[in-house]
Amino acid sequence: MVLLSVIPALPVHDLTRALRFYEHELGFALRHIGDDFAIVKRDGVEIHLWMAWTSRQHEDRPAPVGSATCKIHVSGLERLYAELRTRHVVHPEGHLARREGNTAEFTILDIDGNALQFFEVQSAP
Repeated sequence: MVLLSVIPALPVHDLTRALRFYEHELGFALRHIGDDFAIVKRDGVEIHLWMAWTSRQHEDRPAPVGSATCKIHVSGLERLYAELRTRHVVHPEGHLARREGNTAEFTILDIDGNALQFFEVQSAP
């Protein structure tokens, strides 16, 4: 047995609004859309977006929107950072930084507050 890949599924309040953000701000393309579920893709990365319940539907539980985080391994991190900075979507505390373990990363928040961390493994100094 071999694990091959993972696809994050992020909760959103408004699917149309979220799709507009992923397409126009992050450069993803719509691959599939259903009543309360959509798939977007950019290069080799696929993300599923699903309509989370509202607090009115489940008063005993808070909606999970804004509670998800996913890490996306990229090549060309600095170019992607420059692209997304011009679109003003980089989190104020998530600017490009080098981390332990020879990685560099930055973070954005989507329109619903879910965090996407883009990272790249750097060559050893």
